[in-house]
Amino acid sequence: MSKQTDLINIPDAITVSGSNVGIGTSSPTFTSAYGGLHIHSTYPELHLTGTDSGSGASDGFRINKNSANHVYLWNYENANIVFATNNSERMRITSSGNVGIGTSSISSSDKLSVVGGKIRASQSIAQSGNSLDNATYSGITINNSNDANGDLAGIAMYPTSQYTAAAGLFGVRESQTAAALSFWTGSNTGAERMRIDSSGNVGIGSTTPSSNLEIRNGSAPATFRLVHSGNGTFTATTTNGLTTLNAADVGASLVLSTANSERMRIDSSGIDVTGTVEANDLIVGSASDSQSLIQMIANPTNGANTIHFGDAATGTAAYDGYINYAHDSKTMQFQVAGSESMRILHDDGTGDGAVKIKGGLGLNFSSSSDSSQVMLAVGTDNSYRSGVIFELTTSQGLWACGFIKIKCAAGRNGLESRSAAEYLYKFQAFNEGISGISLVSSAGNTGDFTISVTEANANSSTGTVELKVKSTAATNHGSSVTYAEVGHFNGISRVRRGI
Repeated sequence: MSKQTDLINIPDAITVSGSNVGIGTSSPTFTSAYGGLHIHSTYPELHLTGTDSGSGASDGFRINKNSANHVYLWNYENANIVFATNNSERMRITSSGNVGIGTSSISSSDKLSVVGGKIRASQSIAQSGNSLDNATYSGITINNSNDANGDLAGIAMYPTSQYTAAAGLFGVRESQTAAALSFWTGSNTGAERMRIDSSGNVGIGSTTPSSNLEIRNGSAPATFRLVHSGNGTFTATTTNGLTTLNAADVGASLVLSTANSERMRIDSSGIDVTGTVEANDLIVGSASDSQSLIQMIANPTNGANTIHFGDAATGTAAYDGYINYAHDSKTMQFQVAGSESMRILHDDGTGDGAVKIKGGLGLNFSSSSDSSQVMLAVGTDNSYRSGVIFELTTSQGLWACGFIKIKCAAGRNGLESRSAAEYLYKFQAFNEGISGISLVSSAGNTGDFTISVTEANANSSTGTVELKVKSTAATNHGSSVTYAEVGHFNGISRVRRGI
């Protein structure tokens, strides 16, 4: 060893130059004004041991660099490594490898515990396309390498000091190439509340949503609610096979629109429809209701309210049958097979109200016990009458006529007219030139006919029973006259016959 001013030099060992120390180098160097200990070797190392750690190669703590230029801070002992600033501990690595920042109390299950601050991930990087990988985002990557469907990787949040309440955000493995995002809330264990699956479907209360939005609530009713801070609350609830749509606020309406136009409105007074309603079945009211009402409103001057019965959705087949009310004429029209078959006219007080039927009125039953009838009834006021009127205009042809055709089984009366008290039988037929009542046999001009006139009160001495058969038509019978008269007049029987 040779001594020089401010220099101690042990060849190939230690060099001391002022405040700088070189080990393995005779020229210890440092950046700028820094100085200290410079160790130069193929595998440089600073090895610290103590009396309580032992002094062997695998004792204590060492700092070294290998040939690959990796630097190691290596604690051989079963103890922590502590980092401090300003005479206060800032970070700790436990003997099990868990890291605590701002805390010396680290749970054995926490690989990183941060107390007293936030974690920020910041990077200026542009998103490349639509892919999500380590190269195209700034943030935190959390990985679960267990590789089993249903595994979670994410963040659990405990907003209490006792860890008694929890919320979580997790990625859920669906397959090797698909993952869902799961949202958890609840107590310290938490429970999944919502999931967005790998296809983008959202499930609330459902882990396997099959539509864009699916809401489930186990066996309890599931409800969707929209609230406006002014005055508007809408709820949709489903339970036990029943779905309820409710505009909950007083005076609120439920409006259905298509193509940005209102089509139907439901308010406290009922349903208001604009346009067309299509349904396979439409049920209005229930057996417990005192009244069920469908109201159709149209222009009172030239409007119409119509119910169509169609064989197709378009064309004339769409209204092959209909019921129509015309406001201008105040008539109800019925159409069958594409043409009007019946019309009910308005009675304006003149007695002109009537039902007009095209093609006739037929009453027909198949069972022998069935009966068919047309009943015309009036009150007790003798100023009213009921009847069937066949009226032809003078402009119609010669053979146009009004008629009643009666077909009945043998032994049955074909034509009967009686009053409520059954003391007066009366049938009248008026005509102008053609016989009022015509009886024609199936053989044409031959056949037997029986006309029976019976007085209800057999003991009457003043009633009149009269039958007259008379023909004065010179056109078909030349100058001959057929006349038969049978009667009972005020107790006197009379028979007269003339040809």
